Amino acid sequence: MFSEIRKLISEIIKASAADSSSSLSSSSPSVLYGSLFESTQNSMEALSGTLMTAKRRGVVSYDGSLLLQRVHDQVRITLLKREIPDSPLPDHSKRKAPPIKPDAFATAQIIGNEKCFKCHKVSRAV
Repeated sequence: MFSEIRKLISEIIKASAADSSSSLSSSSPSVLYGSLFESTQNSMEALSGTLMTAKRRGVVSYDGSLLLQRVHDQVRITLLKREIPDSPLPDHSKRKAPPIKPDAFATAQIIGNEKCFKCHKVSRAV
């Protein structure tokens, strides 16, 4: 998901440079959802879902929660962060090792002259 958010960031920057209506007095790049949708329709499959995730992570800001094509074409999306940190690696140090199961086919060690418990033959230690 982090690669999709990075792609979204670059697309918003690219689209805001090309969008003439984004010339507001703010330093953050912003773009209308309709123009962002048109510019990313071939490169991003789930733009709405990626925008929702980016909004939860504080990368973008917009009104509403789920944006739909044609219905929300005039909603302005503002970029809040130009970079996101790499995803942390999962910490497996606290995971316990699985218990060791006794081997059902383990051979018993024979010490001295003992009888086999199955066939009762005497075996000699080597």
